[in-house]
Amino acid sequence: MLRLAAPVLMLAACAPRTPASLPAVPDPVLDRVVATFEERPVRMREVLQTAAESDFEGLLRRHLAKLALENRREELDVRNTDEERLARARLAVAAKRGEAGFAELVRRSGLSEEQYIRSYAKSPELDARLAAEKVVIHALLSSESAEVDLAGFERREAAELYRERLVMGAARASCKSCEKAPCPAHALPTPAVRVENLRLVRGSLSEDLGESAEKAVFEASPGDLVGPVRERSGAWVVVQLIARQGPRSTDSLMDALLADPPDDLETRAYVDRLLRSLRIVVPR
Repeated sequence: MLRLAAPVLMLAACAPRTPASLPAVPDPVLDRVVATFEERPVRMREVLQTAAESDFEGLLRRHLAKLALENRREELDVRNTDEERLARARLAVAAKRGEAGFAELVRRSGLSEEQYIRSYAKSPELDARLAAEKVVIHALLSSESAEVDLAGFERREAAELYRERLVMGAARASCKSCEKAPCPAHALPTPAVRVENLRLVRGSLSEDLGESAEKAVFEASPGDLVGPVRERSGAWVVVQLIARQGPRSTDSLMDALLADPPDDLETRAYVDRLLRSLRIVVPR
């Protein structure tokens, strides 16, 4: 009998026995038992219905991203030493230490914080995370990259207003009349918006913003603005270049990683670029 992964079985076990989108009449294929879960038979129709109702595209994307990162890790021969895993675990715990509930999590584990760190350093999750981060840092060091501030808006008018205020803020900074208080020409405040600071390898922006917008970002000077540009999701984006860097040495991957580890958005942007380079099309 075919054995399915536990998460799939758990989802299938919760699925309706006669899904509306599949024939409720007996069917030898749909009614075939393909696994058991907690001594209950799981039939093909339940598995298919669960897959149809779940985020199948998201699951597929995560699986392909994992494979792409593993392949790149092998190409680069990325290996983690015990000392590197321990250093990364310490950095992760230091970042979590101030968060609500973390101290309680460590207390419930029955370990001291040092024991918790050493236990985490030995986990497969930490090893995979560190390897993926090394792959991303290698790309940032070995390729042309840019640090940008990216702000997104639902409406173009809001994006244009944000850009106008940024331009005004730059003018205010160089205005002698604004030294004590903003002069009337520069008195309007910059609207409060969420701005993401990202480091991106060239090629990471072209899919969402278009090649011309990415070209403008990588040809801009620090402080320059690009946009509003409409990204693939429909949002309007304003990009401000903070810094641009050419290829650098990759001899000290771990030092660069510990100094500034890539965040989830930077990793996702790199994985998106990696998947495109492999010519894998994943619908969103």
